[in-house]
Amino acid sequence: MTTPLPSARHNNALNSTTGIRRVTQITLSRAGVSLDVEPTSASFTQDARRSQRWAGSLTFSDPALLPTGPDDLLTPFGTRVAVSLGVELADGTRSVVPYGRYMIGSATADVDADSSVTKVTLVDMADVPERYRFEEPLPVAAGTDLADMINAVIASRTGTNPTLTATGRTLGAPRTFGLSAETGPWSEVLSILDAFDMTAWYDRSGSLGLGGVSQDPSLAKPISGELSLSVKFDTRPYNVIVVRGEPADAEPIQVVAYDDDPSSPTYAGTTVGSSDYGRVTRFYSSKMIYTEAQAADTAVALLATSLGAGASMTMVRSFDPTADVNDIISVAGKNYIVDSVSLNVTGTTSQALRPL
Repeated sequence: MTTPLPSARHNNALNSTTGIRRVTQITLSRAGVSLDVEPTSASFTQDARRSQRWAGSLTFSDPALLPTGPDDLLTPFGTRVAVSLGVELADGTRSVVPYGRYMIGSATADVDADSSVTKVTLVDMADVPERYRFEEPLPVAAGTDLADMINAVIASRTGTNPTLTATGRTLGAPRTFGLSAETGPWSEVLSILDAFDMTAWYDRSGSLGLGGVSQDPSLAKPISGELSLSVKFDTRPYNVIVVRGEPADAEPIQVVAYDDDPSSPTYAGTTVGSSDYGRVTRFYSSKMIYTEAQAADTAVALLATSLGAGASMTMVRSFDPTADVNDIISVAGKNYIVDSVSLNVTGTTSQALRPL
């Protein structure tokens, strides 16, 4: 959901184009050393469609920050980056919100007679468990709650237990992590959650989250102020979803979900050939799906996501560090889900949308 600034007065000021100054707070830390820095440019992206939501880039012109060896802070050898963004009003008061916790993914430094420029890319905290593959397989018993499964995997890869709260949903069979050297632990976790119509992510403050995506239109937040909206109808979305459960130790199951709304432009019809749009099918299979109810939940969720993907929509607004992915927003009386947010600290905020 949208993460408002702590101060309502500052939050309201985001809709104003004058009388505010944008605030960027960035702290580098490694091995007990912390340093507040000011970049000459910065941009950040959060994208719910990616396995690792957060990414960013920073540029520095301060010669004192120029990295010359692996021990320097602006290098990809364990440096963590905490970002907060917000606004300052004319009276000097500030209000900020966290805008991601990152690792430095890469750094380049260029020096000439007149200047020094250091550019760094930022990667999601999920890159830490993803890159640390298992030296030995990690078994997780059948009946383990999904939260406990994730707690065990993340603790084994990072040394910190995220202590996620139990979901009430459990593994239907034993799972052994680390059997494939080609698949990272984070990717393994997400592939299992996918079968339960759930996902995991690191939030703005660097804490691990676990859950699904709400599509409740009553949660829609009206968007006002100056904005531009562009739309491309460039795909033919699936309107038939076939979900197959293929567990190794149980009988296979299959559930099919159709767009059965006659008022929908992608209506699948009651019989083949009975709709103008026709039928476009997607198949999804998982060894983690054991019951028809689980398969049905997955099919319905995949169908809802697919039907909203028929148009590529981009909304561009002024600087807004409160916008989050999976927000439900209302623009000109229509509801949308936010798939991604790209923010330039000296420019605009761009959001990729799909109809709800």
